[in-house]
Amino acid sequence: MINTILKNKLIEKELSLRDAGRLIGVSHTTLARVINGENIDLGTLEKISEWLGIPLSTALNSRSEASPTALRLSAILDANPRLADTFETVLQQVDVSQIPVEIMEEILSYLTFKISQYAERI
Repeated sequence: MINTILKNKLIEKELSLRDAGRLIGVSHTTLARVINGENIDLGTLEKISEWLGIPLSTALNSRSEASPTALRLSAILDANPRLADTFETVLQQVDVSQIPVEIMEEILSYLTFKISQYAERI
């Protein structure tokens, strides 16, 4: 479904893959992969869905290979705009390698710890 939406948007706006890629912030080859139904990472899918004006959950639900984790994350972000904004900031920093993967792993470990503490209190 996202591949069809993307194709239609390119035709509607009379954009080449290269021009659209520049506007979205992804490579033209990535857009070609989307149109061909190939896998892309979540951050890239988020950029494309934002440019298309569709919720990330819609883009994820249109892809049969979307993982349950990605679908749950998408639903959480759609339901909580403040979290979505924060997550977008993190994704931008990760995309340009400003935050090493090791630091992200530490942050997620701390998040897991805090969630377990919260669960013990309720």
